[in-house]
Amino acid sequence: MSVPLPLTTRQRMAGACAVYRIYGADDCLLYVGMTGDLRKRFADHASQRWFLLAETIRVEWFATEATAREAERRAIRSEHPRRNIMDRKEREERTSPESPHLRLVPPQGTVTLTEAVALDIVDCTLHALRKASQRAGFPPHTGFRGLAKEYDALALAEFDARRR
Repeated sequence: MSVPLPLTTRQRMAGACAVYRIYGADDCLLYVGMTGDLRKRFADHASQRWFLLAETIRVEWFATEATAREAERRAIRSEHPRRNIMDRKEREERTSPESPHLRLVPPQGTVTLTEAVALDIVDCTLHALRKASQRAGFPPHTGFRGLAKEYDALALAEFDARRR
């Protein structure tokens, strides 16, 4: 059964914007975004390698773009998603002089080699990273997730910066 929507409701919905959060395994926040067109925005994300890590997407609706934009900004600054690019000034303040190539919120926690490549923590292929892991100077693994070794994400980013 379909129910017609009143004109005022349709007008309000037309200007609505969504703030969405994309989570990976273990509820790891990967990305916070804002859009008026979820279908188009998710199609854009689908072309990114990191999007393969997405397991959960949560959406929150706002009446105006301005309120959604402010909610997105607050979420990025307080929740530190791994894939969001920060404002230029804030990014420069939070990246270290030793690794100025880091464009993202500094990675936190542990990742597998597959995740490190997908999240662009390192700038190489998975095959190249696996070969590098056999060399001296590669960060030691910190544990296991199933059969996959886990590594400190920041140590991998620093290793990648040194090898360039």
